[in-house]
Amino acid sequence: MLKLLFHREPVEKPPLLGQELIMQKFPNKYSNTSPLGLIGFGFTTIMLSFANVTLFQLNSMIIGLGLFYGGMTQFVAGVYELKKGNTFSGTAFCSYGAFWLSFCTMVIGSSFFGVEPQIGKQKEFFYFFGLFLLVLCSLVL
Repeated sequence: MLKLLFHREPVEKPPLLGQELIMQKFPNKYSNTSPLGLIGFGFTTIMLSFANVTLFQLNSMIIGLGLFYGGMTQFVAGVYELKKGNTFSGTAFCSYGAFWLSFCTMVIGSSFFGVEPQIGKQKEFFYFFGLFLLVLCSLVL
């Protein structure tokens, strides 16, 4: 005989006009993904900050962390948070995960996609990247 993992109250007939609808609580069958999203954000940001202050070079270690730990893992944690009904943390984790994925794509874009940047266009790239970060900053505030 199968044992139920969670107990649901029996569902009554749908309410008629003028009667109240009784809402059932959705079972929380997922674990807390907030620590995974927060550590993905913190660790990847610290590693990129170390590269920005020239403790070491921006290399494949940071790109790998940004793609998988800061990007995909954080995005998946955000999707699970949204599934559980935590709108704020789900939106934050999905946004930061998408940021890390897009940042790493911009960094490895020329070698990965086979597109070489034009000479003298780096200035425009940094203007658009600054605009990108400004939009993300305004969304956070």
